[in-house]
Amino acid sequence: MKTYFGTDGIRGIPNIDLSKELIHQVCQAVEDVISPGSVAVIGDTRSTRELIFNWVCEGFSSDIEVFDYGVLPSGSIPFILKEKNHDLGFIISASHNPSEYNGLKIIDRLGSKLSDDIEFSLEESIENNPLKKKDGAVVQRSNEGEELYLKNLLNLSKDIQPDQFKLSIDCANGAVTNTARNLFDELSINYQAFNTGSDGSDINKDCGATTPSSLVNSMDSGNIGLTFDGDADRLILVDEEGSIANGDVMLVLLAKYFNQNNMLEGNTVVT
Repeated sequence: MKTYFGTDGIRGIPNIDLSKELIHQVCQAVEDVISPGSVAVIGDTRSTRELIFNWVCEGFSSDIEVFDYGVLPSGSIPFILKEKNHDLGFIISASHNPSEYNGLKIIDRLGSKLSDDIEFSLEESIENNPLKKKDGAVVQRSNEGEELYLKNLLNLSKDIQPDQFKLSIDCANGAVTNTARNLFDELSINYQAFNTGSDGSDINKDCGATTPSSLVNSMDSGNIGLTFDGDADRLILVDEEGSIANGDVMLVLLAKYFNQNNMLEGNTVVT
């Protein structure tokens, strides 16, 4: 059983159970075990994002370049890693947790979460190697992340017929707001947006994917609802009649669609 890594990275309340020392230990272990040359970093809107970003940069040596792409949905990191040829991705977020929490998710160069074996190796390194003072990563700031992500989303959405539906979106006061607005504006989709705050103080609070009833009670009748969590790695749908469709329902719908279009390999769905 792992000590530091949960099902989706490391989480806690900064300066309480998520300490600068722990972030430094994680970064030292990452440098020793994975040896990335460059690390792409994104995060959600929480006020402690910059604090943890600074801890990350302090925890690496100057052999590592850290690129800050700012506030972006978690789904953007695989595209950034691929197109900018980074070795690793860090997502500073506590996902669906309240605003006082934050965390760190580590994504491999192929855009997937680290394997259990690598996480166990990182934990072993943390336990067995004393923390050494580092001279700090070389830090770069970039505004290219959203442009890269939006370009890929537009390419995936090229066959959408925007006059066939209207959308209502609950952004959970998190990372998805700007990207969603820019995407739907580019596609000329008629939409309404709720919970679009950007200071992180009320991220996920009584809204978003953990409280889909908030969107049900706010959206226009006949719209299709999309409700995200703070870092937009979780989505709940609401149909035109106000019925909530969770991940299991979406999986069935996607499986049926892929099967009907001869795209479901082996007629099998794996969860």
